[in-house]
Amino acid sequence: MSQFKISIRLFVLVSVLGGLLFLVGGIGLFGMKQADKSLESVYVDHAIGLSLLNEVEFQALRNRLTLSNAARDPSPERIQKYTERVDKSIPEMLAGFQNFMRGNLEAEDRQLAKLYGDALQKYVEAGLRPNMAALRANDIPLAHQLLDKSTGVLYDEVHALGVKLINLQLADGKKTYEASQQRNSLLQTIAMTSILLGLLFAVIFGYQLMRAITTPLGKAAQVTEAIAQGDLTQTVEITGNDEISVLLRAVAKMQASLAKVVSNVRHGSESVATASSE
Repeated sequence: MSQFKISIRLFVLVSVLGGLLFLVGGIGLFGMKQADKSLESVYVDHAIGLSLLNEVEFQALRNRLTLSNAARDPSPERIQKYTERVDKSIPEMLAGFQNFMRGNLEAEDRQLAKLYGDALQKYVEAGLRPNMAALRANDIPLAHQLLDKSTGVLYDEVHALGVKLINLQLADGKKTYEASQQRNSLLQTIAMTSILLGLLFAVIFGYQLMRAITTPLGKAAQVTEAIAQGDLTQTVEITGNDEISVLLRAVAKMQASLAKVVSNVRHGSESVATASSE
C-alpha cells in the first residue's frame, strides 16, 4: 500500500465511506418510497374496495328485509314507502359495485367479482323487482312466496359470493403487507451489512494509513535528531513511493551530503596539519 501516495489513499478512504453513505441513504429513501406505495396499495386497492363491498352487502340485505317488512304488514302506505325505498336503493347498490369493479383488481378477484356482479343483477331482476311488483299489486301471498323461494335464495347466493370476495380482498391485503415486510427486512439487512462493512473498512484502512504516516515520520524525526547531534551514520529505510518516502529520501540525501562535507572538511584539515608539520 505504501506504493500509493497518501493523498490517493485518503481519497480512496473518503470515496468508499462517501459511497457507503450514499448507498445506505439511498436504501433508506427507497424503503420509505416502497412503504408509501404499499400503504397506498392497501388503502386504494383493498380498504376502499372492502368499504364498497360492505356497502353493497348492506344494501342487498336491507332491501330484502325492507320487502319482508312490507309483506308482514301490507298496508298501502307501508307498501308504497318500502317499495320506494328499495327502488331508490337498487341504483345506489349497483353503482357501488361498479365503483368496486373500477378498482385495481387482480385476475382472481376480477373473475370472482364478475360472478358476484351477475348474481347481484339476477337478485335485482329476478328477486327484488318481481317482489315489489307483487306487493304493489297487493298480491301478498305471492310476495311471501317470492321472499321465501326467489328473493331469499338469490340473496343467499349474492351473500355467499360477497363473503368469498371480501375474504379474497383481505387475503390480497395481507399478501401486500407481508411482501412489504419481507422487502423491509431485506433492505434493513443490506443497510446493516453495508454499515458494518464500512466500519470494518474504515478501521482497517484507517489503521494502516495511520501507521503508514506515523511510522516513517517517527523514523524521519529520529534521523534528523541524530544528524542534529552529529551522528551521520543512521540507516534510512525507504520502502515506498508516497510523500513520506519522498521526505525520507530527502533526509537520506541530506545525511549523505553532510557526511561528504564533513569528510571533505576532515580531509582538508588533515592536509593542512600535514603541511604545517613539514
